[in-house]
Amino acid sequence: MRQHLRNTGSAVLALLAVVTVCTAQEANPLLRVDVRRVQISLGFAGQQILICGQVPPGTNQVVTVIEAPPAGEVRLMRKGRRGPFWLGVAQYAVGNIPALYKVSISCPGGNVVRPCPDQSILASVNRRLALDALVVGPQAIIRRANVRVLRGTWSVKDRARLFDGLWELEASQELYSIDPNGIHLTKDGRYFCKSVIPAHAPEAKYTITAYFLNSQSLLDAARVELFVSRSGIVAMLARLARRHAYIYGAVTVLIALAAGWLVGVLFHRRRRSPA
Repeated sequence: MRQHLRNTGSAVLALLAVVTVCTAQEANPLLRVDVRRVQISLGFAGQQILICGQVPPGTNQVVTVIEAPPAGEVRLMRKGRRGPFWLGVAQYAVGNIPALYKVSISCPGGNVVRPCPDQSILASVNRRLALDALVVGPQAIIRRANVRVLRGTWSVKDRARLFDGLWELEASQELYSIDPNGIHLTKDGRYFCKSVIPAHAPEAKYTITAYFLNSQSLLDAARVELFVSRSGIVAMLARLARRHAYIYGAVTVLIALAAGWLVGVLFHRRRRSPA
């Protein structure tokens, strides 16, 4: 009973938060976010954000994209069989790809509360976005990526395998995702979407874009910025690593040695203590 009351209270608080954010008077009613700055501190395990707004007349589908700017190249290796052994036979460096990329789509037949019956919903969205030279999902990553072949061959088959592996790698760290039934549309013309900035999120200025579509084409779009930054000791260590790499390396070695010495002392005292 007590647990049920706690769950009910949490749900009520969440609903009040949604109402407060999505009814606030702002310059852009199409797209609102409950937080505009995420602080990464010691012990940061991710933060949920709420995206919502008012849809333009005629909208029957909404797509949101959270994106962080590129943060350097990602190196991937392809293994192959050489005689009785599996070895690295090709290596690629992929650049100009978002450091974080999360897509949510509203499914007219599911609307979050039921499973989405449309298995080709992403392709349907991209057909309409293509009229404005836009695309979302894995194809957006492929379109903008720069690939350098460091070793091995490069073919159409290699290309498909490379980007499948890249998406799988980033998704395993919760940095890339597609939720085909992640946006709820209400009868009064509002939409709500929840997403998570994961623990591995890079420090950067993110963009959150909402696309509003009808059954034929894109009607409108809106964009806001989200700032993800480090704070406290995490920020201090990051600055030290960036500006004074040798000092940072020495400090980390000293911390490791001190921790090892302390554990050894405590273990030795515990063994000598009488039973």
